[in-house]
Amino acid sequence: MKTTILKLVIVSLLLAMQSCSPMTKMILKISGEYKNPQIEDSLSVLTYCKEKQVNYDQLWMIKSKENYKVLAKDGGLGVPDVLIFNNKKNPVTNEIQTECSWALAGIVYDTNAIIIETGDSTLFYKIMDNFVLVDDRTLIDSPDFYIIGKWAKFLPKLSHSLFETINEQKASSNIKVKHILLNVDYQKDWYD
Repeated sequence: MKTTILKLVIVSLLLAMQSCSPMTKMILKISGEYKNPQIEDSLSVLTYCKEKQVNYDQLWMIKSKENYKVLAKDGGLGVPDVLIFNNKKNPVTNEIQTECSWALAGIVYDTNAIIIETGDSTLFYKIMDNFVLVDDRTLIDSPDFYIIGKWAKFLPKLSHSLFETINEQKASSNIKVKHILLNVDYQKDWYD
């Protein structure tokens, strides 16, 4: 687990600092963390999730090229990323307030964690307005928390780690959490 978190931190730093640099892409490709992005559609994304056996509640994709630009401008394309919201859809963190979003993913399952509301529901709706629902498997009527995980097929190992985390959390807890996956791959519909 510690090795996975360390890898995620290193890869996230590389992506955040110089994701477009040829050297960063080469290192990520060699390590298997990065593949050349492909043009995807809802079927290819659904098929990928089915193959990876991820147990999400909802799967969303970016609505349009314009929405992609909005997210890029606002810094909302960071992958991998995990955002946590309470039952009022207000963002939450813990008292430690770590910068590692993956570390925060477990706070809703930690009965000793002190969860702090950090804003109102504006952020939740601002993010979700840029996405379109592809698949809804929701079985929870009124979740206590929403965990949003952003992912992309061009980062297969990181996406797989996110999927494993979701599956582990859902299998090991009775806390009502709605897991929402947001796919940020390039979409075929943008070029039709």
